[in-house]
Amino acid sequence: MQNKQKRILTILYFVCGITACALAYWLFGELVGVIVSIAVILFFLIFVFLQSPSLSLSKPSLKLLAKPEQQPLSVLTNNAYHVFALLCGGVNIDEVTLKKALERTFLSKQVSCKQLKAGRLSVTILCPQICDEIEFNKRFSEVLKTHINECEFGACLYREPCQQLNVYQLAELALAIAKTKQQSKSHVLKLNQTNLALLQYSLPEMINDILNRQFLLLFEPVFSVHGEALLFHHVGITIRHQKVGLCDAKQFLLGCLDSDKLLALDEHLLKQLIKTLAQDSSNDPVLLSIDAASWRSAGAIEKLISMVEKAGFSQIIRFAISESVLVNDYHHIDAQLYRVQKQGIGIVAECCHGALINLKSNVSFLSGAYIDEDVFQLPEVQQRALFNAISGFAESQHLQLFAAGIDAANQLAVLVEFQFVGASGNFFHQGEHNIALGLN
Repeated sequence: MQNKQKRILTILYFVCGITACALAYWLFGELVGVIVSIAVILFFLIFVFLQSPSLSLSKPSLKLLAKPEQQPLSVLTNNAYHVFALLCGGVNIDEVTLKKALERTFLSKQVSCKQLKAGRLSVTILCPQICDEIEFNKRFSEVLKTHINECEFGACLYREPCQQLNVYQLAELALAIAKTKQQSKSHVLKLNQTNLALLQYSLPEMINDILNRQFLLLFEPVFSVHGEALLFHHVGITIRHQKVGLCDAKQFLLGCLDSDKLLALDEHLLKQLIKTLAQDSSNDPVLLSIDAASWRSAGAIEKLISMVEKAGFSQIIRFAISESVLVNDYHHIDAQLYRVQKQGIGIVAECCHGALINLKSNVSFLSGAYIDEDVFQLPEVQQRALFNAISGFAESQHLQLFAAGIDAANQLAVLVEFQFVGASGNFFHQGEHNIALGLN
């Protein structure tokens, strides 16, 4: 279409030139008319020469030659989150320098730093191109170490639209958690229903209940997307709160407890799970989340493997690993991953947002991937792009795909379209199927 328009314009230029020559010849006489006509013709020839890409001597535009640049998958998923952080304990904070450093680190031009009362500082980062709490914590801490001494911070990852008060309260809660830590005084929470419910729970009260094992094992069923066939149960731990009912304790407490307490907690959970399965004749598979502290410890993993093998549940119990732990710590935990696989225990990556696709390593130790319910909060275009990429990756790696937080039939239809195997959520009436068992 563009070439046709250029040819028409060239013809029009030529006609105008001939007309101008004839007019000059008629007005100025023979000699002057010839000179003017030659000048007009040269002018139009030069003009047409410069306009034609095939005749021009200049280099062709790189934009025309280059292939269209595809947006990285990480940007598709990460742009959905913003960050609000509260800092305290730092002295002599240069807000301008800190702002520029955060802009460089998170590739965002929308960073603000505001001084608050009592020596505190608030930081807001829009679209920091990251949706992983662990990775954000790592990068943010590195920036602070360079510009602020002995600083504590709590941060909230959130999506709009949302209530600013909820974002602020979760950032305050994250800061309170950070202050309880012996090392690495920082904590990051996502804005979701689980963490909002836990605002009703005082932090010391929750930690005390966890350490005293006053919690419940919760078995959440995962069903086939093609029917109501039960595939397995996802095992979690909850605390019963008088105001908000059952609260997902482990999601909230990741990073709150010392690593030795987390190791003991994983061991205790597996022990209670084996005890429960021994009394159940159905032999339905179960998926148990294993904390990062256990995955980083070869000794802890060996102990968990030994417990499973001794009970004879290698084909029933599967271990889950957070996508963020898998991607960020792969080179420190790969030996443990392959050790678990070698013993015939399945491994599923959970809380997935797409970062797994960018892992430039063999993932043959995985049997499946569990997509986080937050993915359904993404805009439809981003959501479908992410599902398409994950589906292609799963097919190439022979992984089964599962999704959490399914509330409606249209969400289930999307999973079927992208070849997911199973899902969990309110759509399957999980309240009627969940089984909570006390741990005594």
